[in-house]
Amino acid sequence: MLFPYCFSIVDEDIAMNKLMVTVLTTLMLSASLSVLAGDSMNGMNMKSSADAQAVHGVGVIKSMDVKAGKITLYHQAIKELHWPAMNMGFKVANPQLLVGLKVGQHVKFELKAQGANQIISAITLVQ
Repeated sequence: MLFPYCFSIVDEDIAMNKLMVTVLTTLMLSASLSVLAGDSMNGMNMKSSADAQAVHGVGVIKSMDVKAGKITLYHQAIKELHWPAMNMGFKVANPQLLVGLKVGQHVKFELKAQGANQIISAITLVQ
């Protein structure tokens, strides 16, 4: 009675292969759909490093950390990036850009893409 036992092993292998194909197909489809569905940034254009055009904005300094090279601004809408006016934290290309600036000051700034992030490459007081 070895003969029926051999068929049950083959049937189990076929069933396992079908299950694996189904699982892998489902995972790949799920990953594809999540990419096509978009992200949670609701239309905000986060330019890639390949598109390193400078974008300009105007805002008010809310906080900053010179040592860490970070600043939080309440900026006006930035049309080029489809960003509404909001509070937003940024890294600066060089922490020295923040020396002499103070919370509450009105500034003009330049953003350049660095990967998926926008980095402040220049910042000056609004006169």
